[in-house]
Amino acid sequence: MTSFHTWWNYREGKETVFVLLGVIIAVTVGFLLFEPEEKDPDICSSFCIQDKNGVLRHKEWFERHPEDLPEGIRG
Repeated sequence: MTSFHTWWNYREGKETVFVLLGVIIAVTVGFLLFEPEEKDPDICSSFCIQDKNGVLRHKEWFERHPEDLPEGIRG
């Protein structure tokens, strides 16, 4: 077993450090370069109602814009 103070003199220690540094740098660059797309807050992805134009919307959208409700749902 190698001593903790001399681990750098052995091949496995150097490889481990280089791999870890490479992964950290790659992940950091990935987060900095690839920003997520900005989503429209009025377009829904779950528990949606389809408006008269076929766009999926939240229930709150129709409270503010009742004119967008489909014909069968209008009150």
